Amino acid sequence: MAANIVAEFDSFRRPMSPEDLERRGAARFNQAQLSNLAKWGSPFVFDQFHFHMTLTGPVDRAEREHVQLVLTRYFGAAPISVTVDRLVLSVQEETHEPFGIHSAHPFARIPQLRIA
Repeated sequence: MAANIVAEFDSFRRPMSPEDLERRGAARFNQAQLSNLAKWGSPFVFDQFHFHMTLTGPVDRAEREHVQLVLTRYFGAAPISVTVDRLVLSVQEETHEPFGIHSAHPFARIPQLRIA
């Protein structure tokens, strides 16, 4: 689903400028990620994608172990189940500005199958 969304909505994305590529710190990406960044605007799409949730802003190296401990105590060590029930189209008016929600599109609900 995510791959289809990236490909189908790509025409709505502003192309990456050389300044955008430099700002993203392209030197830290592998070859597949660099290719994705240039073609799709993000290094972490398709086979390079992994689900993540940003829980903090930047954390100083000296504080990372403590922050990880606090987050693990709060959320637990077990994976968290996440239900994806809508597609949200976000826009960023200017570089470094927060993204805003343009529109939200709930998925149709499918009744659970019952096994006899």
